[in-house]
Amino acid sequence: MVFNTSLQVLHRNPEAVELSRRIQRAETEAVSGDVLPRVVTDLCHKIRRDLQVRIDAGNWGQFQVRRLIGAPQELVVLNGIGLPDRGGWQRSRILIVMKEVGPMG
Repeated sequence: MVFNTSLQVLHRNPEAVELSRRIQRAETEAVSGDVLPRVVTDLCHKIRRDLQVRIDAGNWGQFQVRRLIGAPQELVVLNGIGLPDRGGWQRSRILIVMKEVGPMG
């Protein structure tokens, strides 16, 4: 999924939509339309804050923040990537890659 710095979804593929629904169902036991799972929005907020700090400091390098979520029988890795843009805050992006990794052990 790709977000702008206002946290609007710019792109998400069908696999991300389905995995988001499954994560949301596990969080709330219900699925609410196009609402993103809380763990995804929390990760976006963290990356957004970090992007602002880095841009203010003139650090234009990409960075990653990872989260492992779910129950042992259904683990998902959330890999969030901050993509600062020298063109300004509004042109920077947040990329969230979700991958089901299955059971641990």
